[in-house]
Order: sequence, then structure tokens, then C-alpha cells
Amino acid sequence: MKKIILLVFGLPTFLFGQADVASLSNSSSIKISPFQFSRSFFELSYEKRLANSFAWQLSPMLMLRKDEEVQFQGGQVDFQVRKYIINYTRGENKIPLFSDISIYSGLYGLGMSFSSDFIMSYWDPISGHQMSDNYESTIRSLEAGVMMGCQFHLAKKVVFDFLIGGGARLTDYYNSFFEAEIEHYQPSIGVFDLEYTGVKPRVNFQIGIVL
Repeated sequence: MKKIILLVFGLPTFLFGQADVASLSNSSSIKISPFQFSRSFFELSYEKRLANSFAWQLSPMLMLRKDEEVQFQGGQVDFQVRKYIINYTRGENKIPLFSDISIYSGLYGLGMSFSSDFIMSYWDPISGHQMSDNYESTIRSLEAGVMMGCQFHLAKKVVFDFLIGGGARLTDYYNSFFEAEIEHYQPSIGVFDLEYTGVKPRVNFQIGIVL
């Protein structure tokens, strides 16, 4: 498995590591993740490209929601180190629409803290009624992994950033609903749930501006 991961993420660097990536050196950009809004999460990223085709990106995230059924608050900080391995520019390659297309690979690490209060309903076989009660949960997570991505620049000012990758996630959580051991209820935690521990994929899309 390790050899497959190294092959997938290392092959583009081997093939394109000497490509021209100078056109956007020393540039900075600010980006947001629009799909996170549907989860009541707000992620803001700052990326700084360096002269040697490396870049770093810092992405703090605010998690906040409050309504009649659930309220939560939390935060996450994600840090990435990127290596730009190839760059196409319109002048040299006659790319339609976009002024630059860049491909990168790299490493990431993140930490998250999250807490929530919520109402859950369940069937009580003793009373024969649908029951509901208030519960709470807390989550603390660390995650690290590898990634690859592609950036599209529109008129050298607007940037679209697609990222795929994966890594290992370690989570410590408490959920009073799970602890209640309600009969006939089996909690299920998927790879994209905040409570997940294990190896998982990662996908992200961001849009922003070049400063």
C-alpha cells in the first residue's frame, strides 16, 4: 500500500519536476471553500508561493450553527506545504480561457476541536412511543497526509484550486447519545464524519483572488 501511495504522488514530481513554474513565483492568494458553507463551516486560506517553486498555505476554519435542533461551535487549522511541479501559461501553450494552469503535490496536517448540543429522536419499545432527548458531543482530531492538486488562473487574478489526497486521522470523541446505548440503535461513522478515526480520502475545492 505504501508503495502504491508513493507511486501515485511521486510519479508526477519525477516526470515534471523540472517544468517551468516561475511565472507565479512569489505571488500570494486568498481563497474560500464554497461547498463548506452548506455544512455551516467557513474556511479561509492564505497561500504564499516561494521563488523555488514551493509554497505554503494556512487555512483556519470556523464551524458555527445555532437553531432549534442543533447548535455547535468549533475550529480547525490546516497547514500545507506544496511543490509546484508543472505550470502551463497561455503565452507559451495557447491555453484557452485560463492564463495559467499549475499542478502541485505536497503534504498537509490539520487539527480540529468541535463541540455540539443536539436533539435526537428514537423509538422506545417499552413505552411504544417515539422519544426525544437532548445530547452533547465533543470531538478532538489530528490528521496528516499527502495530496495533489491543480490550480486554474483566470486573467492572472482569479484562482480555482482543486485538491485530492488522503491521510490518517486520529480522533478522540465523546457523544452522550452513543453512550446511552439505546436499544436497537447502532451508531455508524463514515470516513467523512468528524468522529472518524483511520485512513481516509480528502477532496477540496477553493476559489479566490491573487493579491
